[in-house]
Amino acid sequence: NEAIYAFERISGSDKIVVIVNLTNQPQDFSITDDDIKGNALNVFTSKKEKLISNTPMHFDAWGYGVYSFK
Repeated sequence: NEAIYAFERISGSDKIVVIVNLTNQPQDFSITDDDIKGNALNVFTSKKEKLISNTPMHFDAWGYGVYSFK
């Protein structure tokens, strides 16, 4: 999806994944990177979320998520 920008940063066994919707329109997308998977802490909501490759995700306009894997 050209509207979604995502990247990961790794330090030792810690990983942060940032996903951003760069448009003023809601976006439905899937993560296709097999390295981004498992139980992650949503940094902004403090809730655990399971991220799995090819699972549909939805972000509102200008939406974003930052996920911590430990």
